[in-house]
Amino acid sequence: FISCVAFAQSGELNLPPDKKYEEAVLGFKNEERIQVNSIELFADSLIYQSNGSFKSHEYDKIRYIQVKDTTFAGSGAIVGAGIMLFSSLVTAIDISNSPSRQFKSDPGLRIIGLTVGGAGVGALIGMIFKRPRKYYVHYE
Repeated sequence: FISCVAFAQSGELNLPPDKKYEEAVLGFKNEERIQVNSIELFADSLIYQSNGSFKSHEYDKIRYIQVKDTTFAGSGAIVGAGIMLFSSLVTAIDISNSPSRQFKSDPGLRIIGLTVGGAGVGALIGMIFKRPRKYYVHYE
């Protein structure tokens, strides 16, 4: 209980880390939700462009700000590593069960290399796409 009261009294808004974004979604306390362009965050208010005109609002009217500030790099790395690990294990099992084919060397290093390579490619692809994140405007 005491920690909740202490956090509630700190007086800092929960805002996105950067001060300018090319696009965002604003969710107001009256349940209105609008897509905005060129938003700039200040200490007590924000300015944004919507339908060709600039508007300003104080934070007490806004429930959340949704911006794209993170990427899918972690998810992409996991998916890429999983696909390559599965593919290389299936290939290794298929080769080891075939009497006419044999490994020229230990397949363990190749499986590890392909898995790491798949993780790298997946992370690079994931970095291309931005993930939206909501910041609920309230005092913490």
